[in-house]
Amino acid sequence: MKFLPIVDRELRVAARRPGTQWMRFGVALALMLLVPVVLAFSPRFASPSRLAQELFQMMGIPTLAFCLLAGVFLTSDCLSEEKREGTLGLLFLTDLKGYDVTLGKLAATSLHALYGLLAAFPVMALPLLMGGVSAGEFGRLILVLLVTLFLSLSVGMMVSAVSRETRQAMMASFAILVLLAGGFPSVWALQRLILQSGPVVDALLLPSPYWAYLQCFDDFYRTSGGAFHFWTSLSFSGVLGLALLVGASWLLPKTWPERELASAPAGRQSLWQTLRYGTRQRRAIRRARLADNPFYWLASRDRLAKVLGWAVVGCLGALWLCFFVGSFVARRGSQADYILLVSFLLAYGLHVIFKTLVAVEASRRLSDDRQSGTLELLLATPLSVPAIVEGQQRALREQFRHPLLAVALVNVALFWQLAFPNPIGMPAKPQTLFCGIFLGGLVLLWSDYYALTWIGMAQALRRRRHHRAVLATLGRMLVPPWIGMFLLFMLANMVRGRMREDTAIAILVVWFFVSVIDDVLAASKARAQLVDKFRSLAAGDKVTDSQTRPPVLAPVSS
Repeated sequence: MKFLPIVDRELRVAARRPGTQWMRFGVALALMLLVPVVLAFSPRFASPSRLAQELFQMMGIPTLAFCLLAGVFLTSDCLSEEKREGTLGLLFLTDLKGYDVTLGKLAATSLHALYGLLAAFPVMALPLLMGGVSAGEFGRLILVLLVTLFLSLSVGMMVSAVSRETRQAMMASFAILVLLAGGFPSVWALQRLILQSGPVVDALLLPSPYWAYLQCFDDFYRTSGGAFHFWTSLSFSGVLGLALLVGASWLLPKTWPERELASAPAGRQSLWQTLRYGTRQRRAIRRARLADNPFYWLASRDRLAKVLGWAVVGCLGALWLCFFVGSFVARRGSQADYILLVSFLLAYGLHVIFKTLVAVEASRRLSDDRQSGTLELLLATPLSVPAIVEGQQRALREQFRHPLLAVALVNVALFWQLAFPNPIGMPAKPQTLFCGIFLGGLVLLWSDYYALTWIGMAQALRRRRHHRAVLATLGRMLVPPWIGMFLLFMLANMVRGRMREDTAIAILVVWFFVSVIDDVLAASKARAQLVDKFRSLAAGDKVTDSQTRPPVLAPVSS
């Protein structure tokens, strides 16, 4: 028998896919577009070495984010999908082992990301030719990106080996990667805030790929202990990724059979059932929704999305609250500025994670029903299309109503902090700028939520896989604002005070206004598609506007 036969086959199949070539082209093109941005907004008489450093950092941050998110959208559902379709058991009827299947699926799903990363390396070498980046920095950054990609893919494989549903696999992978990249550094910062004069445990930073990314630059690497921190963090990430991959290979043969829920004595149910579906009395009350809207009952019976929403808001909100309170306790100066900056970043991360959760849940129900054939049965019943759409929207409002209010309160608290107490004594114009950011973010939170619910439902009918629907929804709604915010931060860093505060406020107002208008237009278009083309989209047909118009009957000749 050939060694690793599934790996050999999957690599041949994946190499022929057009998406693999488009991934390489897209990543290289995106990085190349950053070059004129840096050159356009850099100081007039900036040295080539400074331009090279700015360009190198601008290329490194989005590439690191690409490597971190690869496991969420590529490997987190590869094994669980085989479990749902019942094809994984057929592979284990042969003499294949767990590592054969695991490595084969890893090779099939990770080739896109690996080719995209390899296409980024020649573009990232441009600052090296400009003379502002040393060969050591370039080599260390390549190592960080490769190890981060391996860690992200391994996390996805491990979660997929023990999961069965797409939503659980994607959200668990995303939560683990957020914890590694940002959770542990936030806890380290909180520990630094509490133990101001005591020792700070740097071991919390070792699992973070972002910490390894910072340590790869000469400014950190050449300090005392910088090389030790870099190689220790890089080695920890590599060993962790290898351990997760080995664990997935070992657990897959043991977890692929579909086991029924643990039987409980009469009158009792498991804790997991109670958490997801409520108590028996609560489920009896919800049966009244069957007469009102059957699809609303179907979409709202699973409370896992609401539980996940509160878990995300509760954990990150508690961490944010510690820094929010600490900003009043700390004295004015660098320490207060540092605490307030971490508080702003945590609030922004809370918005991003909450919107990602909304995109996942908005596209899950229709995507799962379409793949299982349930949607075809529903369309064959007297249940109308507007009733299906209305039921899904009502279920989403019920699941995310209170977490949405909690996230909005974070923006209100930050606005109140800078507008009235102003503990750090921020000047008037920067204070106006940040207050505008918090108010605009509050409006954008509601408009993004409204648009994500409609676009997620539409993309669930357009895409064959749930993770592709989530990726398309986020790409349509959140990636452009993320890119705009990233460019705004980098622009502020490069101009170094050359931009006036009035100009920055005007740009910010225009950006928020355009984002809200885009949300409304995109949501209206998706809503019209769901109402007019629901059956055609569910059938997988490519429908144009002309095909949805009523046919014109020719006059009958006498």
